[in-house]
Amino acid sequence: MGFPSGTVTLLFTDVEDSIRLWEAALAVSRAAGDNYRLAITLANLGIYELAAGELREARAHLQEASALADHFGYPNVSVGLRENLGFVDLIDADPGKARSLFLDGLDAARLIGVKSYYVHAALLGLALATAAARADPEVAAASTIPATGQAITDGSAGPLSEREREILALVAGGATDAQIAERLYLSTNTVRSHLERIRDKTGARRRAELVRYAIQAGIESADPSA
Repeated sequence: MGFPSGTVTLLFTDVEDSIRLWEAALAVSRAAGDNYRLAITLANLGIYELAAGELREARAHLQEASALADHFGYPNVSVGLRENLGFVDLIDADPGKARSLFLDGLDAARLIGVKSYYVHAALLGLALATAAARADPEVAAASTIPATGQAITDGSAGPLSEREREILALVAGGATDAQIAERLYLSTNTVRSHLERIRDKTGARRRAELVRYAIQAGIESADPSA
């Protein structure tokens, strides 16, 4: 049987028929020993299972595809799979976990330079997950700022300064330390010192966590090239 092209592809046909097609393709992919094709086939099958509401099966196949993509180094596929798993969690009423996956997807997309569809899909998913979390009091309480860790409560902590908010907005916009320094007319070392203070105040260590904090704090992202 023929395979679609080597990307995650939706065929505009009956969902149940498509699931049967990809199940047959999966058996062929496993036998062929082509890990890239196997990851793509698992991803397509998972997407159609998600469309059919088969969340348990979709999660299992997307997670297997994600593990293959991470292990064998298919970064573009990994980004897309994080987003698809985010939509599984979103539909499965777990917006907090979905939001984390969308943020991870955005972070990974920035690191490898992926733009366009992947970023747009992650931003859409993030907006939906954030809205769903706010509508659920229990989820909203569980994700109260700071998002990760606990902010320090001694004299060294406190609200972010205007400069720190500027830097955090640029971080949320995908800026590197060097780009922030150029935009704000600072040295790179000064930017890094500000980032350390922001991390101390928010409890967020990784860049993805800083982006999450900015979103929850209502700090709009700033385009470093603007």
